[in-house]
Amino acid sequence: MSTKVREAQDTLTEVAVSLGIPTATLYNWYRQDMSKKAKKTESGRKRSLSGTAETDADKLARLEAENETQRKRVATLEEDKDILKKFAAFPGPRDAKSDV
Repeated sequence: MSTKVREAQDTLTEVAVSLGIPTATLYNWYRQDMSKKAKKTESGRKRSLSGTAETDADKLARLEAENETQRKRVATLEEDKDILKKFAAFPGPRDAKSDV
C-alpha cells in the first residue's frame, strides 16, 4: 500500500477512501511497511560493519554453483524441446478426429 501512496503522491486519506478501507488501517499498514524497510536497512549496515558479509570468494563460489545448476536446467529444457519437436512432426492418431 505504501508504494501506491508514494507513486500516486496522494494523501493516505484519499487512498483509503479509494480502496474503501478506514484511514487508520491504511496508516497502520504504511507505518509497518516503513518500519520493516528501516529495519532491513539497519540490519544491512550492521552486517557490513560487523564483517559477516559474504566475501568475494564465497560469492564467486555461490555464483559458479548457480551457473552450473542453470546450465543443467537449460540442457534439460533443450532436450525436452527437441523431443517435443520430433513428436510434433510425427503423424499419429492425435491428428485424426474421432467420431464419438
